[in-house]
Amino acid sequence: MNGLKSPTSPLSPFAATDSPQIWPASNNIALVEIKFADSRSYDCLKCLAEHTELFFFYRSEVERSGYVWMRPVLLTILSSCVGMHCSSLSYNENGMQMRRPVGLPPVTTIDIILSLVMFNKRNTKAPHT
Repeated sequence: MNGLKSPTSPLSPFAATDSPQIWPASNNIALVEIKFADSRSYDCLKCLAEHTELFFFYRSEVERSGYVWMRPVLLTILSSCVGMHCSSLSYNENGMQMRRPVGLPPVTTIDIILSLVMFNKRNTKAPHT
């Protein structure tokens, strides 16, 4: 998804700080690109789900990256995830933001586990003979 990194729409990276700033700087749900610190995307997604409100997530099956739609949160809260479980977070300040649809619950760690279980089942099925 290189379109997100074009010169006309630069990504704003997460940068840890002690000041009580909100990140991403948005009043709505922001589309955030994530890079996983290791091959286990679960730890990064779990940490984000435990410390902020995630509403959607996508995890690449090929690369150690993905996207989440998340509600903005204090930088100091996100710093517990970035570095240990997520190598980076970034978002497009001019990109698509959305209001939370009425009745849409946040993603839970159970949702993430179920998604990974379904992915593993799909990829380990024996071929039909």
